[in-house]
Amino acid sequence: MRKYHAILTALMLLAAACGNNENTAIESAAKGYAQALADYRVDDAVPYASHRTSEVTLNFYRMVVGKLDPADIAANTPADITILNIKQLTDTTAYAVYHKSSPLTNINDTLRMIKEEGRWVVNQVIIIPSILDTTNHPQRRRVAPRKAKKLKRIPIDSVNVAKTKWAVDGPSTVQE
Repeated sequence: MRKYHAILTALMLLAAACGNNENTAIESAAKGYAQALADYRVDDAVPYASHRTSEVTLNFYRMVVGKLDPADIAANTPADITILNIKQLTDTTAYAVYHKSSPLTNINDTLRMIKEEGRWVVNQVIIIPSILDTTNHPQRRRVAPRKAKKLKRIPIDSVNVAKTKWAVDGPSTVQE
């Protein structure tokens, strides 16, 4: 019986150690990503971001940071990032709550983390409003809705069956 307890204890310690390594990897990726963006270094956030986050979110941030006044950036840096909590939901999904403290901001925020290609990365894909979207995809172009036509009500007694028969048999059978 003692043998089973020893094996069970060893397995529990091993599981705890593996879980701790996972939390360390999640914390490292979350802190690296948040710290890079908090200091306006978008390119430094790429190693900590998923492929989709790099393509969409970080490209959007590059555009925004490129339009900021360097004096405004200098006034809000350096930032300090502290990971407050990590919640691993599955083997490939987790959330990291962090606190950002900078000269102009003091906020808590959450990052969604995924395991991509064996490593933990941030998966924060933002939806870019169409007014800011510079691409010219037909699916993204907004078309103003057409005004609906008002239909007339026709009493059923006044419908000429011979003229409406074409809807069933085709226009060549209309009798006048």
